[in-house]
Parts: sequence; C-alpha cells; structure tokens
Amino acid sequence: MKGADLKKANLERAILISSNFRGANLTYSRLNSADFSDANLSESNLLYSIIQGSDFSSANLNKANMSRTNLANAIFKDANLENASLYGVNIIGTN
Repeated sequence: MKGADLKKANLERAILISSNFRGANLTYSRLNSADFSDANLSESNLLYSIIQGSDFSSANLNKANMSRTNLANAIFKDANLENASLYGVNIIGTN
C-alpha cells in the first residue's frame, strides 16, 4: 500500500502488522484498534485521523504527519517518531 490514497478509509480493528504504508494518504481515516506493529508509515499523512487504541509498536513513523489526530490509548513502544508532526494531537492514555 506504499503511496496509496486511502483518504477517509475505515481500517478499524485491521491487522496490518509489518505492512508498508510509506507515503500513504490516510487523512481523515478511522484506524481505531488497528495493529500497525512493525509497519512502515514513514512520510505518511494521518492528518485528522482517529487512531484510538491502535498499536504502533516498533513502527516507523519517521516524518509522518499526525497533526490533529486522536491518539488516545495508542501504543508507540519502540516506534520511530523522528521528525513526525504531532501538532494538536490528543495523547490521553498513550503509551
């Protein structure tokens, strides 16, 4: 799914372990409780997405735009968030 345009996609509870979403457009998407562990989301656009309770353990989010997202209760253990945009995010309960 590298570079895919998935704007407004509904990927709630999807299991996407080790998937390649590099440069993908996931703007306004619903990603609640999705499993993105070990996934590559570098340079992806997650602007205004709802990502509550999703697992991004060991995921690559380098240069990802996650501004204005709802990350409540999401898991980012060992994730690469280098140069990620996190302006205006909800991080309540995030690990």
